Amino acid sequence: MKILKRVFIVLVSALISVAAPLSTCALTESQLDFYAQNNILFYDPSATNCAPGTISGGKVTIIGDSISVGAESEYNSQIPNADLASKTYNGTTYNLIQVSKHFAANAEGNYSGMTIAEELQDQGELRPYVVFALGTNDPGAVTESSIEALINLVGTNHKVVLTTNYAVDNQLDYSVNNAAIRAAATKYVGTVAVADWASAVASDPGKYIGDGYVHPNATGSKLFVQLVKKALDSLAGGSNGVSTGNNRNYAGATVWSEPEMAAIEANQAIYEEAASKYNFPWQVMAVLHSHETGLRRYNPDNGQGVYQLYSYTDGGKNANRFAPASEISEEEFRRQTLIAAEIVSGMVGDLNNPDNVKKLFFSYNGRSGIYIQKARDMGFSEEQAQNGEGSAYVMNRYDAQRDPTSSEMSPLWPGRYTYDGVYDPTSTSTGFGAFVQYEALAGSSYCSSAGGTIVETAILLSWEGHGHAKDDPKPEYVQAMQEVGTYVTPCNSSGCAPKGASCDIFVSTVMRYSGADPDFPEYGPGRQEAHMQEHPEMYTKVDVNDDVANLEPGDIFVVNSPEGRHIYLYIGEIDGQPSQASASFNGRTGEHYAGITFSDYGMKYSVYRRINY
Repeated sequence: MKILKRVFIVLVSALISVAAPLSTCALTESQLDFYAQNNILFYDPSATNCAPGTISGGKVTIIGDSISVGAESEYNSQIPNADLASKTYNGTTYNLIQVSKHFAANAEGNYSGMTIAEELQDQGELRPYVVFALGTNDPGAVTESSIEALINLVGTNHKVVLTTNYAVDNQLDYSVNNAAIRAAATKYVGTVAVADWASAVASDPGKYIGDGYVHPNATGSKLFVQLVKKALDSLAGGSNGVSTGNNRNYAGATVWSEPEMAAIEANQAIYEEAASKYNFPWQVMAVLHSHETGLRRYNPDNGQGVYQLYSYTDGGKNANRFAPASEISEEEFRRQTLIAAEIVSGMVGDLNNPDNVKKLFFSYNGRSGIYIQKARDMGFSEEQAQNGEGSAYVMNRYDAQRDPTSSEMSPLWPGRYTYDGVYDPTSTSTGFGAFVQYEALAGSSYCSSAGGTIVETAILLSWEGHGHAKDDPKPEYVQAMQEVGTYVTPCNSSGCAPKGASCDIFVSTVMRYSGADPDFPEYGPGRQEAHMQEHPEMYTKVDVNDDVANLEPGDIFVVNSPEGRHIYLYIGEIDGQPSQASASFNGRTGEHYAGITFSDYGMKYSVYRRINY
């Protein structure tokens, strides 16, 4: 198999051979060009942290009862750096994990999980992933409404792991709790995951329960935290945590056959040319080609061409129609692909957003109201329903509830159009939905733990060029801030900065989202510099002597000037010029451009380098 275009683009063959599930981050053509020009070689999917299973504990808050108290050492071992420490605000101490803690308010004077979550949220210290390991002390009281209150409290920027409860010999009845908790994972797809402790221990409770009642022994605590970590990891992969990128679906089934992969390789350069012209992932074109004409360079007999462009050709009847029933040349295939890419680019918005990719596939297939209602019935939000979550064409075999080969398939999933205008309410298919195929090719460009280098992440989250408006952050930057908990509005004596338009917010987002330092302070250049000084095991101060030759991409500048402090990232060279990625308080959003300043204009600066990373 030949190398395509650049040595650091993921080869199709690599997608087959990667062993662990992951969701790599697709990049635009201009970004790839930047890396090529600056000799930055990366994009090894086996090395990214964009995968389920690699979520950093620095993004996790744990709130729990005595089960979690007993499992504290396991939390520290399996989910290091997760926040389970007590907090004191205004003289009041809140214990994140505590014996006899309740899910919601109670009369015992023990601050409930809801109280603590609300306080952490108000203080800006609730991390993006929240483990709510409660309910042991509330048999029958954890209901769908109490879980809904929790979800409303933490907001859409957080994801939640809930744990089921178990008592030996039914000494406590947790059936109401567990039913509500399990239902929440279906109702809040991609937002809630369940660590199903009750199911895991039911077959052999003596192996895991230590006090003959409810508390795990050492083996049980280990299993309990393993289940929590597995649930966290499932959320870390994007909508319901099942995005892959290694030619596998959520269950490990091979999505694309070897002949199909070979055909994709043969067509990839043309897919890339067309998609890059309109700045969206080339995998979109590969999936549409597969669904419409089986990856062949062939015009069907209806005159609608390789991509079945019905409206463009008026059903194959107007002057745009394609010659029917014939194999086509490479140049003709290229022409049709460029036409289809232009049409696709204007259909639903930014196709670097995976939700829009789903919506595109759904729209391309006809947006049936039956599928929209099916998604609603299955518990998806209205927005998710409109994106095609209920369409077999889009989402078949994406997760267990929508997988006809799984024993856990939802009874609501059967029903699909088997021919144009013919709907069979009992029909299912073993084929993979378009979005499953897309992610199996590593198509998703938004991911819940970016995991690239500092430089890669800084460029991914910033606009190219200087002078972008403060209220126009790149969508990837917004997504990253929401994921890592930096989507705040910092204020100081000069006012307030919206939507990440602040140098400190930008750098902290890059450091957290890349995985370089999940605990990097979210704002305040002074606090951030103090953090780097306090962690010599992670950072070293670099004496660059006003010479760019002594810098390394990813170095962090902290500048003191008459106007105040500033922090930014050195990212190497653009067009032979030393360059930075930065934002400015209440002035401009994240961007990367040529130009760095040493000690001109009365500025003093320090440079720090992340080591052992």
